[in-house]
Parts: sequence; C-alpha cells; structure tokens
Amino acid sequence: ADSMSQAAGAWRRRCAVVSCALQVCILGAGVLSSEASAGSGGSSPHCHAFAVAAPGGFQQSSRFFAPARLKTRKYSMSSDASTTTNVADVITRPWALPDGGMGNAKVDEVFRYLDSNAITLPGQPMRYEPLNVMARVTNRPFASTPAFSLQPEDIECRPGAEDTRACYCALLQLACGGLDECHDRITPFSWESATIFGGPPVFGSSAQDDATYIHHLVHMREGQFPGEFGTGWNNAGFWAGSVDDHPTFPQLQQASVLIAQESIPEIACDLQQEGWSLPTFIKCCSAAVGNDDAALASYCERVVNVQYRLLVDHLRSKL
Repeated sequence: ADSMSQAAGAWRRRCAVVSCALQVCILGAGVLSSEASAGSGGSSPHCHAFAVAAPGGFQQSSRFFAPARLKTRKYSMSSDASTTTNVADVITRPWALPDGGMGNAKVDEVFRYLDSNAITLPGQPMRYEPLNVMARVTNRPFASTPAFSLQPEDIECRPGAEDTRACYCALLQLACGGLDECHDRITPFSWESATIFGGPPVFGSSAQDDATYIHHLVHMREGQFPGEFGTGWNNAGFWAGSVDDHPTFPQLQQASVLIAQESIPEIACDLQQEGWSLPTFIKCCSAAVGNDDAALASYCERVVNVQYRLLVDHLRSKL
C-alpha cells in the first residue's frame, strides 16, 4: 500500500510539472519584447521588461514585481542564525576565501577558480545522463575545472549529514558549470521517483529542502535551453513553487536591494516595496537574456553569485 501511495504521489507530481510546462509554453515566452515595452508609456524599460503573460491574456504592468493577476511568493524574513556571512563583503567579492580557507583543500581550489570565473547568466544545455556517463564527457569546459573531480567523500561531515554533504558538493559543481553532475546528486533527495540519471529516491532526507532549492538553481542555469519540461526557465518555475522558504532568503533580499541600488535604482525601489522571490527572479533573468539587456544581465549575475555563496555557507554550517 505504501509503495502504491508513493507511486500515485509521484504520478500526480509529474503531471503537475507537465501541466505547468504546457501552461507556460501556451502563454508564450513570458516576457514582452523591449520594443513593446518602450512604446507603452514612459516607465523604466527594466520594469516593463518583466511584464508577463498571465491566464486570460497578456497583462502589462509598469511595476514588474506585481504584474496584473500574477502572484509572487512571499517568504518569511527571519535571518539564518547558522551562518555569519557578511552580505556587504559577499556582494563585493562573492567567492573570496575566508581567513583559514573553507577547511578543505579541494573546496579551496573551487573557490579560487570561481573567484576568477564567476557564474554567468546565459543558459547551458543538459544531457540528463548519470554520473558514470558524465565522468567520461571531458570535451566541455566543466571538465577543466577543479570541481570536475570533486566527490562528496572528499568532504568531511558529521554523522547523519551525508545527504547535506552531497548537496554541498553538488552546488559547488553547479557553480563551476556541472549542471548534470549537480542534477544527478540532488534529484534523489528532491524527486520521489527513480530516474535514469539520479537513481532511486531517498525518502525523508534531512537535505530535502536544500536539494529542492538547488534543483531550482540547476534549471535556472539551464535557462533558455529545452530540457525535460519546456525550457530551463519553465522547469525552474516549477521548482520555485516547491521552495516554501529558505533561511538564506533574508540575506539574499538584502543583497539584491544593495546591488540594485548600485546599478538599477528602479529595481531597488520595487524590491524594497514588494520583496524578492524566486519566480520574480526567473522573470528577471529570462528578460535579461531574451532582451539582450546588458545592464539587467550584469545585475542578475551579481545576485546569482551572492545567491550561491550564501547557500554554500548555509550548507557548510550543517556539515
């Protein structure tokens, strides 16, 4: 009976993903062109770039953080007491090694690599192959990074934190461009049915919430490329809906406002009034790529690198 219940739950969830992807595809790309935005009347082009397709037709809003008939998620803003990350320092240099390093020579090498090769916005296609297959795919940029050979077992952790350690390793690989490696490692903790690339599910994992958030980040990196269910943006939207909250969001909210104040002040105003959310940031990134908006892309990339660093520190605090 338990196995039948689990199978039924997996089927319902997969149907929900397909439905979500189909809805986004039917509604269109989800972002209006910059030309249409410019002709809509005087407000910031960055704000108009976020007007999205909503059920019942296209609804344009000069305030992209509250487009007509489209709800944005609200997260609690309680701080993460488990980390001591200084937001101002992370904004300035997200991948700077702390004094004394990260407690692991291989992880230190990954940080040094990212300090010179920060995460960028354009998407990257995925292969959806298991780890043993991906290990043989060496004709790709990720294979030349120090994260390519990184394994969870290379990282020490307390007893019972092995799943979190796998997520920690996966996130570092994702930051360096290992989308499939990360996807393979975190899928068993975040998806309740077996997959050909991730293997059988791990039910009741203490890392489920973090893995679900990372699952969203994987498909954000996939971006405009087609994947399992529509584009990476589409799939990222589904996983954003599965992230109820996360302890790093208060610091990420603070960082996103500070970065916007330096680069695009009108975004900072909306962030302060409406709040930051994963669905909103999907629209932000997809608009930057779709409209070839260099200023918006630069803002998104800075936020993304801070987002990853905050999550890395959060996971490390649990090891």
